[in-house]
Amino acid sequence: MGRHRTDIAIALYYVMHPSVPFEEVPEMRGHRYVEKKEFRCDDIAARLNSIIKAVTPDELAMLGLPADYEAEFLRRKKHLFEVNRNFED
Repeated sequence: MGRHRTDIAIALYYVMHPSVPFEEVPEMRGHRYVEKKEFRCDDIAARLNSIIKAVTPDELAMLGLPADYEAEFLRRKKHLFEVNRNFED
């Protein structure tokens, strides 16, 4: 219980807080199935996408983010998913 919610929370924290170093990608343990070499990211992506679509410029400003933060958001989301799809390490 809760591993999936935790993954969503830490994914959201990673993509919405540029003070977190780009290289320090959290592992989505509830969504990574190492034995199957599978990473299910659909529900994480849906929630992240809903946030960036709904956030207003004023809300971004309250978070200390620029109005054009979407490009950085997308870059971080892509990196988050790429790292969690890598089962080589």
